[in-house]
Amino acid sequence: MSIHWVLSKDKTISFLEHPFSDEGAFLGVTIEDILKHLEQKELWDHSRWKTYPLSDNYSEANITTFFNEILDNLLTDLFLCKRRWMGKGANKPLSGFSGAIRKPDLMLCEGSTIKKCKVLEEHQFNLRTYVYVIGLQILGDHIILTLFDWGGSVSTHPLHIHQCPEAFLRVLLGITFGDAVVLDFDTMISPIEEGKKKVQIIRDGKECFVWVNQLLFISGSLHGQGTTVWSGVVTQADFPELEEGQKVVIKDSFVDPLR
Repeated sequence: MSIHWVLSKDKTISFLEHPFSDEGAFLGVTIEDILKHLEQKELWDHSRWKTYPLSDNYSEANITTFFNEILDNLLTDLFLCKRRWMGKGANKPLSGFSGAIRKPDLMLCEGSTIKKCKVLEEHQFNLRTYVYVIGLQILGDHIILTLFDWGGSVSTHPLHIHQCPEAFLRVLLGITFGDAVVLDFDTMISPIEEGKKKVQIIRDGKECFVWVNQLLFISGSLHGQGTTVWSGVVTQADFPELEEGQKVVIKDSFVDPLR
């Protein structure tokens, strides 16, 4: 049975400060300072976001235009980032997703071309390179952040974009400017070329690698241990007790630290 939690509004504010802290996600720049900066740019007027689409004009294109307008007014002064939000996949399936029937409404991309989309950069072989999955819902003037991992999921309280501008910015900018860990990728698994990757292993305090070349098994369920099995080879430099290039099988599973 999957477990899902919905946080209260007060707990949501505290929760968001963990993955999207001022020090970690925003290089020490506070959300309050960012909001003041956007006020000076005439995007925020103390009561609402001036360019957020009205209820009779909601669309993926208008939402992404609003998101990117915020980014454009921050990039030159506070941050360096080439990511942009796009809604080009909302009306038709994207190429590269064999058999996909669900179309992503909004996408966070590296640059302004759909070919640089984060989800497309991951080769089909790199299916399980994440620790958790981020879900972002925009429902009228409200935004909901949901985190899924193999133990269940947790959703924030619906945050009113105009009434909770700091929390909204923390979610939007935290995801947009987030590093690989914030964006849910398992940094111990690194793609090295098409169809191949390496898995980091710590042995006796030393960093070692297994060079993975084939996916043998992957669990299809969202809730559970998320077991994945690969075949690969090792180097004698990392594993002196084994022969150079010896074939191995590596198993990766989610372990609940609370058990």
